[in-house]
Amino acid sequence: MPDDYYGQLGVGAERVTHNLPKVCSFNIKVGYVSCGDDHTVFVSAPSEGAYVYAMGNNAEGKLGVGSVKNMNCIVPTLVEGIRGISKVSCGGSHTLALSLTGEAYSWGQAYYGALGVNTNKNQIKPIQVPGLDFVTDISAGGRHSLFLTEVSKVFACGDASQGQLGLQLQ
Repeated sequence: MPDDYYGQLGVGAERVTHNLPKVCSFNIKVGYVSCGDDHTVFVSAPSEGAYVYAMGNNAEGKLGVGSVKNMNCIVPTLVEGIRGISKVSCGGSHTLALSLTGEAYSWGQAYYGALGVNTNKNQIKPIQVPGLDFVTDISAGGRHSLFLTEVSKVFACGDASQGQLGLQLQ
């Protein structure tokens, strides 16, 4: 059911169901959008700085708004510290961003390794994913992430319990 329980639709109300599409009047030109289970992240158009905004449930810091507080943001909230972003991807409890210059960023739940930053500590603000040369695409899964580089190599991190990383485990 299409509900706005955590404010992830960004229409200014939470715990409301919307069965038909509703215009989201953010006064921000949107260039890219991604939806997770209970959070939404979008990128403003390049003409507006290509900033990242988040709304919905902030459990484990997945909104990237610099707070560990488990809160609901019912309107778009700026994700500070990054700009010039071309794409975002929402996972189950984490978020990825891709810059126009090929850097990948992640934040949110770190427990399963989906952030790709070699820590199990949740990240409440964007952190650059190390060791990747010019990333051209990103995709966040439930507990894992994939990064495609310009030389057509795919890098994977996170939960591999169902074979979702495509790695041959020894």
